[in-house]
Amino acid sequence: MGLRDGWVPWAMRAGCFALCACGGNTSTPTDAGDGAANDAVVGGGDADASQSHDAAQTDVETGSDADAGAVDATDASPIVPLDCDGGLCVLATMRDDPEGIVVAGGALFWTDYARQTGTGKIMTCSLPDCAGGPRVVADNRTALSLATDGTYVAWGNATFTGAVEACMAPACVPTTMAQGNYPFGVAISGGIVYWATGSFPQIDACSLTGACQPQMVASLPTFGSNWIAAGGGYVVWDDVGALKTDSCAVSACDADAGSATTLGPYGCNYGLFSPIAIDGTDALWQQCGIVERCALSGCGGNPTAMNQAPETSAAGFVVQGGKLFIADGDVLECPSSGCGASPKVLAANAGAVAGIAVDATYVYFTTALGGQVLRVAR
Repeated sequence: MGLRDGWVPWAMRAGCFALCACGGNTSTPTDAGDGAANDAVVGGGDADASQSHDAAQTDVETGSDADAGAVDATDASPIVPLDCDGGLCVLATMRDDPEGIVVAGGALFWTDYARQTGTGKIMTCSLPDCAGGPRVVADNRTALSLATDGTYVAWGNATFTGAVEACMAPACVPTTMAQGNYPFGVAISGGIVYWATGSFPQIDACSLTGACQPQMVASLPTFGSNWIAAGGGYVVWDDVGALKTDSCAVSACDADAGSATTLGPYGCNYGLFSPIAIDGTDALWQQCGIVERCALSGCGGNPTAMNQAPETSAAGFVVQGGKLFIADGDVLECPSSGCGASPKVLAANAGAVAGIAVDATYVYFTTALGGQVLRVAR
């Protein structure tokens, strides 16, 4: 997977200034430090990592296409009868560039990024089968990723006059938390929603419940950030100007003043769907198709690789319940400590997978170029 044609990282757009209503308030909200970082931390349950990378269970490329059934008047797109081939099930098809995906409140949520048309949506359907087809949660939204703590779902409408929005699953009636200038990366931790203003160098935060009074928790270098995670008392972000991953304690975070710690490089996947996650006291991110792990407090700039050289430049990954799920051409399941030489292959030849989400039974993922939302058993 290469750089998406026409995709410009929000943090690199010129002439943009913050519209956040937080004024000069720089006091720090309280983070309970539950470790629930962003859209990469959901679900629960374990599975045995027993099958080798070469011995694939399910081949995406040989799966049959889902039949187009009735039309959901809400979405004007096909309702897909559950179509499973060799354990791989197509839950939604004919989507417009589906990317970020999370599980919350017994429902599946994903973004239709629609980078070519600019008519993106936040979508949902019921689990486990998307019975009744997809439903539009919010229309005309430019959101690449979603964040969840299992109860709330949040996203940024990354436009010049955009906003950070959140809802409670599964009903998901969106509430505008704050206005923001290109709010791109979003994270949830300890009842607080965090977001990076992509064209302005800072990370803001406010409570998910009650009145949202945005406060700046991190001042960032000139080019800001596209992807963030929060948890364990830290925020982690990609420094798109210096092409590295940084962390900072929420209680005292001013990257411009040198309080940030560099965890490792972050540049090979510049411009792609490249989430950051927090697992306990560690941060995980993707670099050149390799998922890297480093302590939140730092690892001397020498992170640990979680997977071997990928078949393609990996996009989505999720860590949860002691397991790591990675898309590197195949969809893999590994111990959270690393994949080793023989990860379990859940879906082979999956290609351009963007987002991944899990629950106790299934792994759900989006294929941005294929326009599908799929499910495979763990």
